[in-house]
Amino acid sequence: MVFESLVVDLINRYLGDFVENLDTSQLKIGIWGGDVVLNNLNLKESALDDLDLPVKIKAGHIGKYR
Repeated sequence: MVFESLVVDLINRYLGDFVENLDTSQLKIGIWGGDVVLNNLNLKESALDDLDLPVKIKAGHIGKYR
């Protein structure tokens, strides 16, 4: 569980501007295969603000990201 917590902290540093409240329950790590799977991520409304696109996120959800 300590390893997963470290990985979640690292991912939050890079994805924290885009997703809300990533925790260890949303993370599955295949240690031997090197696979990392993120499940049930909620996008922040401000996720695309820096891109200056003519769209705004009202609600966003990613079911599974591998």
